[in-house]
Amino acid sequence: MRYYDQELNSLGIGAGQHFFLVRIFENQGINVYDLAKCGHYDKATATRAIHKMEEYGYIRRESDPADGRVCRLYTTEKAQPIVDSVYAAVLKWNDILTRGMSDEEIILAERLMELMAKNAYEFTIDNQGGKTV
Repeated sequence: MRYYDQELNSLGIGAGQHFFLVRIFENQGINVYDLAKCGHYDKATATRAIHKMEEYGYIRRESDPADGRVCRLYTTEKAQPIVDSVYAAVLKWNDILTRGMSDEEIILAERLMELMAKNAYEFTIDNQGGKTV
C-alpha cells in the first residue's frame, strides 16, 4: 500500500481508492453493493471511496432505469489517465516483486499467493459468521 500511495500520490488518489476506480473502469455500470463485494469491502468503505472520486470528477452516478433505488457507477474521461497510471504502477510493482525470478518461479509464486489469499478469505469468513459485505 505504501508503494501505491507513493506512486499515485501526485494524482490525488490514495492506494485505497485505486482499487475502486479500476473496478468501476473495468465494470462500467457496476452498483455500490457489487463493487464492495468484489473486493470484500463493506458498503460504507466503498461509499466513502466513491464520494471522494466523485468529488475529483473521476466517476459519475446514474440511477438504474429498472430500479431507481440503485445507482450505477461509471468512470469519466478525466479518470482515464489515472487508470492508466494505476495499471502502470501495478506492472512496475509486479516487476519489482518478481525481479530475478524465472518464468516458472513467477507462475508458482502467483499460484501460491492465490491459494494464500483464498485461505485468508475463507478463514476471515469462517470467523465472522459468514459475513462478507
